[in-house]
Amino acid sequence: MLEGMSLPWIVHKFGGTSVGNSDRYRGVVEILRSERERSPGDRTAVVVSAMKGTTDALIDSVEGARRQDPAYTGIFSEVKRRHREAIAELGIESILPGIEKDFGELEEILRGVWLARSASDRIVELVSGFGEIWSARILSGTLSALGFPARSLDAREILVVDSNGKRVSVLWEDSQSKWDSFLGESGLGDREILVVTGFVAST
Repeated sequence: MLEGMSLPWIVHKFGGTSVGNSDRYRGVVEILRSERERSPGDRTAVVVSAMKGTTDALIDSVEGARRQDPAYTGIFSEVKRRHREAIAELGIESILPGIEKDFGELEEILRGVWLARSASDRIVELVSGFGEIWSARILSGTLSALGFPARSLDAREILVVDSNGKRVSVLWEDSQSKWDSFLGESGLGDREILVVTGFVAST
């Protein structure tokens, strides 16, 4: 477990079903609101998965592009539609430009996969991890819009792993060093909710 600062941390984990649409994100906010009322002195971190079905859809997009199956564009379009819809319903359009930038970059990657008829494991991992990134931004944006100070953290900036095929081991010393640096430099407030991506890390 990573350690940091003197105040204790309460850490929540919400899977894809828990953040499957705008109503589910609002439900998560209510859980966090209740927890904050019960434990006002603790720091809060929230680890979130991608919206339900997003990771599989992103992987299917890569595989479809690799096979040169035109249906991959429809799969990716549905991913974009669901995220845009949730953002609009939650009233957090301010986060949309950054996510639209990601959409554009992923479309270029998928087009490259189509042309090469090939996708390395690294490409699949890169593309499939974006669902968690978007989910963390959506939840932190929703919390902020409702008056809770919050920010998102891409775990790739902190969590360092050693990957050997399908086995992944956390490099705790390197990760702790990055975590300490983040806490020292981020200006994270004691009452600020930290929303962290699940699933992704850096080698």
